[in-house]
Parts: sequence; C-alpha cells; structure tokens
Amino acid sequence: PSSTLLYIVFYLKPHEIMKSAINFHLDSTVMRGAIFNVAVAFLMVSTGTINTLAAKWADLNTAGGSNPTAEHYYDHPFFQAATMFLGEALCYIAFMILFFYKKSRNQDMSEFGDQKFNPFIWAIPAMCDLIGTSIMYVGLTWTYAASFQMLRGSVIIFTGLLSVAFLGQKLKFHHWIGMVTVIVGLVVVGVGDYVFFNGSSSGLDKNTVL
Repeated sequence: PSSTLLYIVFYLKPHEIMKSAINFHLDSTVMRGAIFNVAVAFLMVSTGTINTLAAKWADLNTAGGSNPTAEHYYDHPFFQAATMFLGEALCYIAFMILFFYKKSRNQDMSEFGDQKFNPFIWAIPAMCDLIGTSIMYVGLTWTYAASFQMLRGSVIIFTGLLSVAFLGQKLKFHHWIGMVTVIVGLVVVGVGDYVFFNGSSSGLDKNTVL
C-alpha cells in the first residue's frame, strides 16, 4: 500500500542499510532496529494486500434476487470504508492501554509527546481521508485489484513532489528511484489492463476500467 511505500523509501533508507551491512558496520542495536523496521514494512505490505484482495473478493460475491436483476453484486463501498476505519479506530484502544500502562509504572512517557491538544484539529484531515478512502473503494468496484493497488500507491509521487514544492525538501537519489519505480508500475498495470482486458469473466466494461 501507499503508506508502506512511503515508509520504505523515505524512512527505512534501504540503500543505507545495505551499505552498512556490506561494510559490517552494524552493531547489535542498529541491526535489531533495522530488522524490526523491515519486519514492520513487510507486515504492512502483507496486510495491505490482504485488505485489497478481501475487499475485491467481497465485491465479486453475488446473491440471488429479483429486483431489478436476478443476481446482485456486493456493491457497498462506503460500508467497506467504514469497516476499515472502525478497524483503525481500534488502534486507539491499544494506544491508550500502552499509555496508561507506562504511566502507572512511572516509565518514560516522552515517546507519546504532548497529549494536551484539541482533538478536533484532526477533524479536517480525518474527513479528507474518509472521503478519499470511500471514493477509492467505489473505484475498486469498477476495476481490478492490481490497478487499484498501484493507483493507491501513486500517492508517493505526489508526496515527493509536493514536499519539494511546499516544504523545500531536497529529495535524494533513492527517493527518485522509488518514485520512478512506482510510475513504471502504474504504466505496466495500466497497459496490462487495456491489452489483456477480459470483460466476459470479470463483468467489467473496458471504459469503466480505464
């Protein structure tokens, strides 16, 4: 998924990890941190892929009926988006458990940052995320899972370019390599959808997929 691509390219810095590993300059602490980061990235890729495949599998399920057709597809993208956000909201419960656990034991709380803020400041970005995710799930009902996943990952391109334009950041070589790789993937998937389109087995129209 898109968040995983951002995590790998902008945070993990895989070229630095490989360089240090080759030169045998990684001590045990750094090595454990690197392994943990790679494991987290792999877990995010796996769960993100399962998320998309499960949602598309649900879209392809049908149920018998009589109005207006004898067969109905599971066409509920907004419910799928709401379910995903419900799952994400459960992370807040885990956060609060960890927060109060460390607080009760008088442990270091610096990793949690300043918790005195107005929670409504997140209302606007949360609504943008909700609308964007809902629209993406609508698009998933009209196209293939592979196309959806790649287009979803294209956010790394806009994030990189906008960070240069508005934040004045200077992208490094591995950042550009990651962005170019995503662009190539988008082109390959897009061309594949058009060339190898099989509407009879998917129930999709070519214009809809495009």
